[in-house]
Amino acid sequence: MKKFIVLLLLCVCSLLADKEHIQLGAFEVRAVTSKDGVTTLEVFKDKKPLQTIEAQKIPYDWSNATCNEKFLLSGIDGKDAAKSFGFKCEPYQSTVEYEYDDEKGEFVYAGWLDEVSFFFDELGETKDFYIGADYKEKWGSGEDYFDGYRKIYIFQKPSNRVIQTIYGDFRGDTVYCEGNCIAVEDYNFDGFEDFSLFEEYEAGYSTRLYFLYNPKKKEFFLSEIKGVNLFFDQKTKTITSSSDERDLTYKLENNKLKLVKESCHTEDFEWGDGNFEHNCEYSGVFTYLSSTGLKKNFELSIAISNDRTKGVVRYKGQKEFIDITLKKKSQNELIFDEKYKGKITGTYTLNIDDYGTISKGSYTRKKDGRKFELENM
Repeated sequence: MKKFIVLLLLCVCSLLADKEHIQLGAFEVRAVTSKDGVTTLEVFKDKKPLQTIEAQKIPYDWSNATCNEKFLLSGIDGKDAAKSFGFKCEPYQSTVEYEYDDEKGEFVYAGWLDEVSFFFDELGETKDFYIGADYKEKWGSGEDYFDGYRKIYIFQKPSNRVIQTIYGDFRGDTVYCEGNCIAVEDYNFDGFEDFSLFEEYEAGYSTRLYFLYNPKKKEFFLSEIKGVNLFFDQKTKTITSSSDERDLTYKLENNKLKLVKESCHTEDFEWGDGNFEHNCEYSGVFTYLSSTGLKKNFELSIAISNDRTKGVVRYKGQKEFIDITLKKKSQNELIFDEKYKGKITGTYTLNIDDYGTISKGSYTRKKDGRKFELENM
């Protein structure tokens, strides 16, 4: 019985050996599976070791569980049968092709990119590289889930060989951007193309993950560039972030964003003037006041900073803001000097509660001392 089992094992091993071994004239190719299940190819020339092709060096992850029936094929259509071979993986019936390069003295990847495109959920392209992205999906409790990117492969043109694999748990809304997740641009203005991956979209705001190219190391790395709705101006070499309420302008220093300008804009629903720009310190805290007791009352909007030391005033029908600075304060009353073009033009006395709400007040015009009562609209 033991002899029978041994003979059976020998037969099985013989069949496996035939499946994982091919002869190409002077070349011999063997498929070897290591303990961690990753397959490599050992290539011999005239029975001497010539080359080892690792799984990470070709555009396919041979450790994938679906590749449980792998075998080698001798010869590629249109290529020298004695100098070319393919590796076939079930169940997709796709072949990764290699041919012998006489100048390099080794086998190189010979397939076309579209032959392996289905290995990836999406492909992007720069002048010198192809970018292949594998999506992943993670689920949390209830409706709280997210998806993203599992691996990113970088192919060198024109050989289409994988020169870099970026591993990470990168979050991304790949369902929303499917087929358009990869974008290419020179994001750090150094003359080399970079790429980005779509990260998140919500109510008009989108973010991306930015990978910059390091020409010295000849590889890409995840940068610290972050922001919503980023626009990269190649002429001014500035980066702007725009939202419904705020515009931010950045310069890059050591591949990090440095804020150089900030402006805010608020929708004027009370007067119907549309968006107006102002100092971001006062965003979202404008109070509308109107004079009382006049034949033709005037209206104004006013905002006070969080520390209540300064503010801005905008009169209805005007676009510009006038600065006001704190002159005197009591428990529930603040007195501000109004300055226009460097000169004090009047004084505001405002009644303000603990929450920063202005209920009423008055304005005293400096040129004639006339006082106007104000009330919250």
